[in-house]
Amino acid sequence: MKKVGIRFEKDNDLYFSKAVSDQVIINNGYKGLKILDINLQDVKILDIFDDITIHHAFINHLNKEIILDCPDNNCIVYIDLTSGFFNIINNNNHKYKFRDVYCWYGDNFILSTEDGSLVKLNKTNKDISNIKKINLPFTFQESLKGYRVSYDNVIDYNRKEKKLDVINFLDRNYFSIKILDYMDIHDFVIRKNIIILVSEDEILICNENKIIHKIRPEKHYMFMRAVFIESKECDRIIITSTDIRDVHTNAMHIFELSPSFD
Repeated sequence: MKKVGIRFEKDNDLYFSKAVSDQVIINNGYKGLKILDINLQDVKILDIFDDITIHHAFINHLNKEIILDCPDNNCIVYIDLTSGFFNIINNNNHKYKFRDVYCWYGDNFILSTEDGSLVKLNKTNKDISNIKKINLPFTFQESLKGYRVSYDNVIDYNRKEKKLDVINFLDRNYFSIKILDYMDIHDFVIRKNIIILVSEDEILICNENKIIHKIRPEKHYMFMRAVFIESKECDRIIITSTDIRDVHTNAMHIFELSPSFD
């Protein structure tokens, strides 16, 4: 594993970063998104509306689509990242409070809510409606038992026992990852057999339960997020860190994974 690049983000409260297919999506202040390539070069800037605050994102890697959950703005936003088209869909008075378990299903998008109900969003006509569980794809019915989605995995993070329980539907595989006692993780990514655990002062890169690499932040910085990017040449991890002296100064580090990680 080697570091191959860095991008500095200044004058930007960089609180949001996600990988969508072969691109990295970050917030552009509180007005929209920046779309970056695997080298963290600008591809596109999307201005959505002033004071937008993103709490969660639901991703379709295949079609490069993303849905932003913005409860502070009483809306969700559907975006086609290729064309730049977006729809703002009202969610007045926080009618629906979404969990991070979801499924793209044709033109529709299925979300689970905190109260256990299920809703269907039509990305074209902005319609949101309740649906019955019996109408869902089989794999999504199983995933309702989980709390977070990371690619093809559904993860239950048990903070008390400090472990991640992981279900991979494609491989029909289940395993647990024990978190080291001293780590207080606030983000994690699971892709293929790679597990990335993020705390403020350390990142662990694991191959299932085996620690492969440890990364420490630069002086005066703390880690915020990590994303995994698949590439034909070499898979990459993008790590975001923030200057503790100025939260509007951020660094995005690019690491390449060697083939031995797979």
